[in-house]
Amino acid sequence: MAELAVTYKIVSDGPELFDSVLENYKSALPSDVKVYNEKVEELAFGLKAIVVELVVPEVEGKADEIEEKLKAVEGVDLVEVIDICRR
Repeated sequence: MAELAVTYKIVSDGPELFDSVLENYKSALPSDVKVYNEKVEELAFGLKAIVVELVVPEVEGKADEIEEKLKAVEGVDLVEVIDICRR
């Protein structure tokens, strides 16, 4: 099965929730999804974002499913797909 590299930006509800989101977002990922790369990006006013590249099976709707699971993590304000490409 082909794989996609999908990059998400995850922003917490506030600076005080960032560490919790960073610690917990991986538990929301389906078992067939792997974290390939992760970095922290400084935003404004003390806010930070997690920019994470995931290796995802190329199945219709999978990227949207992951986005919804990430949005359900406590403390997450915004999840945005910023790039999708084939691996």
